[in-house]
Amino acid sequence: MVDVILYNNSSDNNVLAKTITQVASIQCALKRETELINPTLIVAGDNIISTVNYVYIQDFGRYYFVRNKRQLSDGVMELELHVDVLMSFSTEIGNSQGYVLNSASKPWEYVDGPNWVRDLRQRTDTIEFANGFNTSPEYILMTVGGGGIGL
Repeated sequence: MVDVILYNNSSDNNVLAKTITQVASIQCALKRETELINPTLIVAGDNIISTVNYVYIQDFGRYYFVRNKRQLSDGVMELELHVDVLMSFSTEIGNSQGYVLNSASKPWEYVDGPNWVRDLRQRTDTIEFANGFNTSPEYILMTVGGGGIGL
């Protein structure tokens, strides 16, 4: 028997810290030939299972997505799970440090890349106005834009 907390997850799968609501805390059996990444649980009490889409197995210390639910008999369900690595290791991921050498996405201001060409141009034009300006106060017209790389 393993201790399991059943949840309803309202977040997308690719979110690090999920928004979850606890439905129940139960003990259940693991299917005989199961694994850590894709375990299968045998759960009694199918009435609470209908809203469950997320599970935490305390013995494994991991969170899991419910991939499939199967009715085995009256009041007994089989839950096929898949590990949620992001939520299971969210503390470690949040505390990790990294050195970014290159990025496949568009260039960012603080990340350099060998294939990026920076387009830095300065252009100054002086244009006289046909009617001029009055003598007081002074006016400066400045426009900025165009020719950028669209960050």
